Amino acid sequence: MSQSVPGHKMNEKTSAHALLAFIPQGPLSDFDSYHPRQLFRDKRQLEKELEALAKVTSSHELREHLKWRVSNGIRREFNTIRQDLELLTTTERTQRIAAETSEPLRSKLAVAESYLWRLTGGVAAFDASFIVYFSKAGERLGWLAKEEASAIIEQAIKLARRQYNNWFDYCAGFIAGMEFQGSPHPADKNEREHRLRRLLSMSGSPLKEAFFLGAYQRNGRP
Repeated sequence: MSQSVPGHKMNEKTSAHALLAFIPQGPLSDFDSYHPRQLFRDKRQLEKELEALAKVTSSHELREHLKWRVSNGIRREFNTIRQDLELLTTTERTQRIAAETSEPLRSKLAVAESYLWRLTGGVAAFDASFIVYFSKAGERLGWLAKEEASAIIEQAIKLARRQYNNWFDYCAGFIAGMEFQGSPHPADKNEREHRLRRLLSMSGSPLKEAFFLGAYQRNGRP
């Protein structure tokens, strides 16, 4: 069980930066991972991003989205589907997925099945990183007060620490969540997966192991 080391736990700003490092994509993604303020520089673009990602166009809609993301997020549906599939035999799982008429649900079933026995912490990483992103975006747009955004970000940090013990598992959970949510073009998906894995070994990476010092163990206490 991890023990808290005085003076070594990351502060909220550094912890939030670590979770935001998973969000950037595109040709400048490595740079943006080191400089997260770039994600929030253009307010007009930021509004477009929130609408495209979650149909959020106002402070009220943002608060509702964050409330859902903190309490349930995509991890609740993922866990429900995975638990249902665990009760089936391999043949039954294959038949269940093939028989699904809804393409989006069939895709989610296939993703959950592919991670059935090899994912620690589920897809909570995807929710945690996007809680930070939406909170920071809301603060930048004036939709959330700084104190309100900070309190929500703290919940994301606690979620990440409660579900994971290291960045390797967190990275795997984020990638699985990305696929479950709806994968981008295969080439973009592969590029993003490679970038996320580079985060684990890049010099000066914002992913510091101190993030998990004194963290909550899964299904336990510090």
